[in-house]
Amino acid sequence: PATIDIRWYVASFSSGVSVQRGEIAQSASTMNVPITAVPLNQSFVTWSKTTLTTSTGWDRDDSLVGEITTTTNLQFRCTGYSGTIAWQVIEYTSSSDILVQKATSSMTGGAVSATCTLGTAIDPAKTFVLVGYTNSDLATGLDIGDKLLQARVTGSNPTTTITVERSAPGNDDIGEILCQAVTLNDGSGVASGTTAFTAGQTTMTQALGAGITLDPTRAIAFSPVQASSGQNTGATPYVTDDIPGLASFTMSLTATQITVARNASVAAGSVYWTAVQLGVGAADRLVFFVQPSSSAAGTAISPAVRVEVQDSFGHLIPTSTANITVAIGTNPGTGVLSGTLMVSAVGGVATFGNLSINQVGNGYTLTGSSAGLTTAASNPFNIQYAEGKSRDRRARLPALCLTSAHASSCRFSRRRWPRAAASPRPT
Repeated sequence: PATIDIRWYVASFSSGVSVQRGEIAQSASTMNVPITAVPLNQSFVTWSKTTLTTSTGWDRDDSLVGEITTTTNLQFRCTGYSGTIAWQVIEYTSSSDILVQKATSSMTGGAVSATCTLGTAIDPAKTFVLVGYTNSDLATGLDIGDKLLQARVTGSNPTTTITVERSAPGNDDIGEILCQAVTLNDGSGVASGTTAFTAGQTTMTQALGAGITLDPTRAIAFSPVQASSGQNTGATPYVTDDIPGLASFTMSLTATQITVARNASVAAGSVYWTAVQLGVGAADRLVFFVQPSSSAAGTAISPAVRVEVQDSFGHLIPTSTANITVAIGTNPGTGVLSGTLMVSAVGGVATFGNLSINQVGNGYTLTGSSAGLTTAASNPFNIQYAEGKSRDRRARLPALCLTSAHASSCRFSRRRWPRAAASPRPT
């Protein structure tokens, strides 16, 4: 028998999250499961499925769609209906902590990609995706490559696009694709990436992303696509045999890396993975939330400069009271920074309301520092002459300079001299 490795996560919440779970034997192409009422935009569903032992290939009864169709109904749809589904409905009880959206698509006629378009734009650093699909074709050939999908959020932030792909076109139409986009606004952070295996490779380790450090005791890793075996599916171009192990993966995390593994390696495979740190992370860095603006020499920089304490995902740490010090970074005018230069953060934010620089110059920058945190650097700004003052000192000298051939210095006088008499006109 084939070896099956299982990696599992248990996420425990002290408050704010409610979970319903159960199992159902799938005896029809559509199955409805009554659930306790949940708000649709605060709840999402996960599942896994075991098929009957008589099912010898990976075919239309191995993929399915799970959807919370009403506040009290969970529905599963599948072209082939055999096996048992284990499910969980996860509800965030505060609407300010989460937004769940759904979008649909399909992949037919040999297409290798499809797009789910969301109604509200999302931040990829706060959003993870869960995708279910049905294989509507009755073909049962050994063509695993056109039956397995992978999915990811695409486009620049903010975006409304989820891209779903497969690595091999073929006989199987993907009749329904349902995307759940789960945006967490409670301080959780989301990292994502791609791991691509060549034939012969079974394990790969890579960085989570530039500057990303998470707490492995509060983080989970998974693939967005939920096929029969849970949230672990990727894609493969292999079409010679049904070997789901080519694109079924386990994932483990450290603070800065993810390790992705598979058990079959006769062909290439790839997966779009997601790592979610649940809840606000540890303080990691400082960021200028309100940048210094150009001002006159010797006058307070306005509006007040503000420096935030953030985790590695860029989320504010509202409990931080770190002592933050600002200083001049780039100093084009040999200026001196005055004002209150060290402030304790309140709610994770330090506000500097009386900063000034005494010398003019273009391209000043400030730095913000605190013990144990990555230093922040501000955008460039300028210090200008005060209004009514000129940069040409000579312009402030008296208007008349009287000199003598024997004088060693120029004397300045404010005396008013009488106007010379006009010369008579010639007659």
